[in-house]
Amino acid sequence: MRLSVQEGYLTMFWFVDSFYWESKDDDLGDLLGDLSPITFVDCISADPAAWEIWSDTINKYNFGDIESKYINDDELPIIIELFLNEYAGDSFDIEIIYENIRFLKRIDTDSELSKRWYKAIEKGKENPNKHFYGLK
Repeated sequence: MRLSVQEGYLTMFWFVDSFYWESKDDDLGDLLGDLSPITFVDCISADPAAWEIWSDTINKYNFGDIESKYINDDELPIIIELFLNEYAGDSFDIEIIYENIRFLKRIDTDSELSKRWYKAIEKGKENPNKHFYGLK
């Protein structure tokens, strides 16, 4: 399945969000506050650097079709891991996200984690232009 760069970002946000609501972990909450595409109406993420790093990660590692700005869903866990390494570094204790992203690479589609992942993709594909109307 192909996702736009924006849909990929939103998928990452909703995937992390699903772990936050399960754990109420402060570090996950802080990270989501920075990444949030829904906090402000007029910007892509609460921290504009997050979107820049996301775009740079995709371009730097030549993921997806740069011309049409699409990425494949099987590339997305790798992109998320690279992005979080760059963006979050050691500032947030988000090992639960790293562990589950690594599991995504080798699980079957009937697992609870896989269901969580595809639910995040569905939410990420729901009207992404609502959050990214300023992008060309």
